[in-house]
Amino acid sequence: MSEASSEHSAGGTRYTGEQLVQRLQRKAGNEAERFSLTSHLAAGRVLVRLRDALLAGEPLSQRSEMALLCVGIALRRRWLSTQNQMSEDDSADTKRDDEDSLELLRKSVKLIFVLLCLVEKRRAEADAGEEAARQIETFRNTPAWSVVAPRSRKRAREGEGAEGAEGAEGEEEEGGEEEEGAPTGGEDGADGADGADGADGAERGWARALRLTAADVARMALTVGAAQIGTTGSEDGEEDELALLYFRSEAARMATRLLMPSPSDDFVTLGTKRGDESVPRAKRLLAITQAGESEAGQSILRDMVLSWLLPPRLVGVRRGLLLGRATSTAAGVDWPLAVQRAHDVAMSGCEFIWENGTDELERTCCLLTGLAILITKGGDDPIRKLDAFKGRVSLPWFETAAPSDGKALRLTLVPEARKWIVFTLGPNGSPRVVSALTGFEGMCESVLIMLS
Repeated sequence: MSEASSEHSAGGTRYTGEQLVQRLQRKAGNEAERFSLTSHLAAGRVLVRLRDALLAGEPLSQRSEMALLCVGIALRRRWLSTQNQMSEDDSADTKRDDEDSLELLRKSVKLIFVLLCLVEKRRAEADAGEEAARQIETFRNTPAWSVVAPRSRKRAREGEGAEGAEGAEGEEEEGGEEEEGAPTGGEDGADGADGADGADGAERGWARALRLTAADVARMALTVGAAQIGTTGSEDGEEDELALLYFRSEAARMATRLLMPSPSDDFVTLGTKRGDESVPRAKRLLAITQAGESEAGQSILRDMVLSWLLPPRLVGVRRGLLLGRATSTAAGVDWPLAVQRAHDVAMSGCEFIWENGTDELERTCCLLTGLAILITKGGDDPIRKLDAFKGRVSLPWFETAAPSDGKALRLTLVPEARKWIVFTLGPNGSPRVVSALTGFEGMCESVLIMLS
């Protein structure tokens, strides 16, 4: 390759790969500015030059790779924000502009992912793609509750954990077995229970070690993408889905590193309040669940249960509290048992399930439903039109804007660690963790702290 192949000119000026990444970051990384057609074309020209630099063998520093990753995450957020803001009431011209903008953003996200795959391909092992694809498929078909739910003390019976609705029912049976014999309290479910069989304890330890983290999923997605470069076996839609999964997982990995830099014991910072402590804890929790006793609460409760039970491939991500019509229809066809369970829970109501139920999944959904009703307020029909929890609660299937009050307490779940983390942002934008608690009891405490 000639020197001109690794240095790329624009208006008579030559730029190295490092400089091109910086230019791309300036043109496309600012989420506050509208991503117009002119901005897209300018960013596209930089992407082409950066592609040529990478194909010419020019290396990128770790800092430039991180900058390229951050631009991809920012463009993905723009894409989701534009998609979520589209309304059936918009005029034809507005819809056409939004659709054009979505297509431009989709292509830009995909191109940045391809560039990162090019970087990865140069250092990745050639035979790693098949194994990574298998693990990605496993992740996409594993319901969120299967990751978060406490592990059963009993060995799984043969046939449990099958795919489809039977798999979801298998998880339900496991949870039920544990609750009958598990002690109450804030410990990590059966994982830390005394008196467990030694072999079962080892098995649970391996189950924890084998849980896929957001970093694992991001690495596998990048490996699969790198393995597919130069092949014709993948379809355009699959590449788009892989790019979106990669950037979302990387964003989750970054957030986890900030909020939980290392595995630690549960803690609550000194001086943290849990509401009016003169009122018994049980009454405070019941009052929150009673807020979900309405028609809107029933809809939220039903979709909250489904969001935990259905695979991420089907649930996807959304900004609102309720599932989309297409997702609900597909769930009714392929996951009838999960849909029936969610319907039964919703018809029973938050208060009844909370007081009489024993299933942690159902009680978790009841408490979160009450919290959603208490927080998601403002305007007409806030349940359908506002961001879920007004951006203050982060769950695997929500992609919302940050809350307008930057100092407000926020709640996020780290699924692989089963940690519920309450935090707020400091003056410089860095997070200050208020509490990090595990399991169902930890979730209850976290909600009380949120509403203090």
